[in-house]
Amino acid sequence: MKKQIVTALLASAAILAPMPASAEILMKIEGISGASSLKGYEGWINVDGLSENMTREVSLSDGAKREVGMPMVQEINIFRQMDNSSTELRTYFASGKIIPEVTFAVLTSPEQGEAVETSSVVLKDVIITNISSSYGEESFEGVNLSFSRITWKNPKIDPSGKVVLEKSDQATFNLITGKLE
Repeated sequence: MKKQIVTALLASAAILAPMPASAEILMKIEGISGASSLKGYEGWINVDGLSENMTREVSLSDGAKREVGMPMVQEINIFRQMDNSSTELRTYFASGKIIPEVTFAVLTSPEQGEAVETSSVVLKDVIITNISSSYGEESFEGVNLSFSRITWKNPKIDPSGKVVLEKSDQATFNLITGKLE
């Protein structure tokens, strides 16, 4: 019997679902200075939106047995208002230089006024594959990031607002081997 291929969407924009209205996303790239002045994140790059997409091929064989293919973790896409870091991002794009590490932090500000990191994503061996720009009264850009390894961290926040990160609150996926580490 001929195999049928079905593509299942595992996650779309996982880092953003759901985010409080006061959430802020920041990106850190060593050597590029951003406009953030938030305590503990000075010089990080402001990001307005971040999305990721993961898919897995699932096939049906004789006897209706399902076979699972290798997961495909696709590029991270960010959307942001252009600032002082935009030229440096374009320099990395034009040169094809590999960025050793890019870190994203999703922060929320509780009533106490201090930002709390509610989740983060760390990318390794990053290459900027696309930059698209929209110029006007406010100029925006979209940036696509390809990478070899991704780590997701989603710590728990206890009732006092303290962040508690346990080993089970994080996962690392290696795109080269197609496996969790």
